[in-house]
Amino acid sequence: MLTEIRIKNGQFIETDLQGAQVLFGIVRGDSFRDITIPMTPNPRVFTGKANKNYKRMLHTLINEPHMFIHKNASGITVFASDFKLNEDGSASIYLDEKVDGCANGGHSFEALKNFGTAKAHVKMQIVKGLSDADCGCSRVTQHGKEN
Repeated sequence: MLTEIRIKNGQFIETDLQGAQVLFGIVRGDSFRDITIPMTPNPRVFTGKANKNYKRMLHTLINEPHMFIHKNASGITVFASDFKLNEDGSASIYLDEKVDGCANGGHSFEALKNFGTAKAHVKMQIVKGLSDADCGCSRVTQHGKEN
């Protein structure tokens, strides 16, 4: 079963990239406050609030929110089973929690989920059409454990 997550306050373009369909976008920081994205395909576990990079992200969000997009250059990457652009400008992503979710940018996502504001923005890419073979072990295992 797929779970729908709606990403609001973003500007997206859709393209094909090396056999996968991709939404590239810039999303306002407060758009992450009320959503949950699983970290299933991310090989790194969120290391918590004591992580020095996470602390730097929070400092930027609180003191220089307009710089967040520049200091967190890689942004957030989500692997999805499907996505669509909605008429209201939002993007709906459809996730199978066993294999889909945040593949990169987990610390950025957590920082925005807790402290994101309308003055902060982040680059986001949503990728669909990747097979397990394309993704390697990240879609087959979660943090070293078989799914």
